[in-house]
Amino acid sequence: MGIGRKFSVVIKGLILSYAVTGVLLALLAFAVYRFGLGESITDMAIIVIYVVTTFIGAFVVGKKVK
Repeated sequence: MGIGRKFSVVIKGLILSYAVTGVLLALLAFAVYRFGLGESITDMAIIVIYVVTTFIGAFVVGKKVK
């Protein structure tokens, strides 16, 4: 696999991570608005969202690059 191919796979993984992060943060914003979640719950949810989406992006890139 060439360097250009690896680069494009990494970019696609980043775009996927950003898209999933955006969707999950929008859902969290709706939950905070609708249910009045506290600040500590919101902070923890943001950290969990970032960790999960980073794992998803890295997993996808790792599978494609091998």
